[in-house]
Amino acid sequence: MLWWFLILGVSAAVVVSVALTLYMRVRRQMKRSEAHKPEFDGPDHSAPPGA
Repeated sequence: MLWWFLILGVSAAVVVSVALTLYMRVRRQMKRSEAHKPEFDGPDHSAPPGA
């Protein structure tokens, strides 16, 4: 009976560690893509209005 609890505990630890690893990878990827996103704050005002 003790073996079942050991197997269950190890399996739960593996599932939690895989989920945490995936979460950290996705979070890191989202931060990386957010840092490379160009800033856009409206229309380009570099050209004079009458040109």
